[in-house]
Amino acid sequence: MRFLVLLLCIPFLAMAASSSKNMEEEKIALHEDVIADPLNGISLVGSWDRVVIEPKVEKGTVQVNGVSLLKDHPSFLSELQNEFVGRPFTQGSLWKLRSDLVAFYCAKGQPFVIVTIPKQLLANGILQVVITEPKIG
Repeated sequence: MRFLVLLLCIPFLAMAASSSKNMEEEKIALHEDVIADPLNGISLVGSWDRVVIEPKVEKGTVQVNGVSLLKDHPSFLSELQNEFVGRPFTQGSLWKLRSDLVAFYCAKGQPFVIVTIPKQLLANGILQVVITEPKIG
């Protein structure tokens, strides 16, 4: 009887391992899905009111509108530009950009920032990111 049970379990374990491998491959594929090729620019805005259907950003740049801490750190904006603009932009790039922005704010003593990527068409390859900086009071 033990032998029969073991034989029944082996195909199930093989299926589970195969399913897990397929899920991991799907995660990697999703991570590499190209969203924009190339990403022509990034618009970092300080509120949802500033999100527009067709953002006007000079090609090849990262522009800031209503985000005070970022305006004071052009070297960080340059880093973002060098890493993301002018290259294929993937789901993985999207998560890395968001992570880099949050890490920047944490390093500057503002861990309560909210970085949101609104649903958008990426008109002209321009990505809009809403950054809600913490306010006291």
